[in-house]
Amino acid sequence: ELPLRPLLWLTALSPWLQRDDHPDDPQGGAVFRVSMPASIESFVRSRFEGAQRIEFCHTDSHVLVRRGWSALAEGCVPTDEDRVISLY
Repeated sequence: ELPLRPLLWLTALSPWLQRDDHPDDPQGGAVFRVSMPASIESFVRSRFEGAQRIEFCHTDSHVLVRRGWSALAEGCVPTDEDRVISLY
């Protein structure tokens, strides 16, 4: 989520960022969903022995930090291996 609207316009100046493949509605709200293709993740995993995947999600009550190669569950539900940071 981009907190300031001018940041959305600045993305047009960077050759590494593109917006033409994002739906218009989330762009209007300055919200982008990003992902890493499985092929890139596999390459990094096989090429760099110490590489880690770190994923974050949040709810109204906590931030969840997942380290490892398994994806987060829907709804930001923690497992025993996750770090949960309470927001209260």
